[in-house]
Amino acid sequence: MVVYVENVLFENLIIDSLILFLVAKTLKEKTNWWGIVISSLFGAVFALFSVKIDVNGFFAILIKLFVCMCMAYLLDFSYKKLFLKSGLLFLYTFLFGGMVTAIFGFLGISAKNGLAITYLSDIPIVGITVLCLVLCLWLLYYLRKLYKHKKISAFLYDISLSINKKNAVLSGFLDTGNTITSKTGRPVVMIAQKELKRFFNDRELLFFALKEYEKLPIKKPQIISVASISGKTEVLVFEAEECIIDKNNVDICIGVCDNKMFKNKGFDAILSPKMLEGKNV
Repeated sequence: MVVYVENVLFENLIIDSLILFLVAKTLKEKTNWWGIVISSLFGAVFALFSVKIDVNGFFAILIKLFVCMCMAYLLDFSYKKLFLKSGLLFLYTFLFGGMVTAIFGFLGISAKNGLAITYLSDIPIVGITVLCLVLCLWLLYYLRKLYKHKKISAFLYDISLSINKKNAVLSGFLDTGNTITSKTGRPVVMIAQKELKRFFNDRELLFFALKEYEKLPIKKPQIISVASISGKTEVLVFEAEECIIDKNNVDICIGVCDNKMFKNKGFDAILSPKMLEGKNV
């Protein structure tokens, strides 16, 4: 059996990176790219030397499980969910290996399936196949994101906000279900906590985190109860100094909500339909 070092390293880096990425996504954890790179390098180096390890059956499975545990730890340098990550890594590796073996059998390529799959070829067939697969998945993701943006584009409005004597332009989504109003009857525009850095300095952001709102330069701060699918939550609301939408100056309040509400949404704020009822000033 001829082993091409470059092919082994290249293919295993690509394959392991994809499998580790799938493990992270399956567990809905934040993608640690440095962890993926380091863990993939460990897996690639092991695959390179595994051709010299002549074991089969039960001992081969034990070695693979141990390697999976090491890679699972290196993924985020944490013992949290280590056994679950290791199990998923082993399962995905097993399924991918079975698929590769089936493809080789169909193409008539001679291969040996031990601690790692090796085959006779000076071309990294598996690596190129995986790269094409990743490219297709990325293209589908991009098209899906483009379609989603086009679908909501009719409800997107740029709004100019003035808070704490600072101005910023945000992309707002007009949500007809947003009927939230302040205690004074103003429509409430919901923004994520991360948007506060546009209008407040680090010291002021600390007061937000400590909920010491009386120390902040905001108008009429108040806490209102907002009902959603996940239940009721308390939201900080305060008056904006100015809000301009479609050249109309509208009196509104700002509601600060969790960043997760805006994750991958394509907009910065949730608008109220009452805002379009404003008149030119």
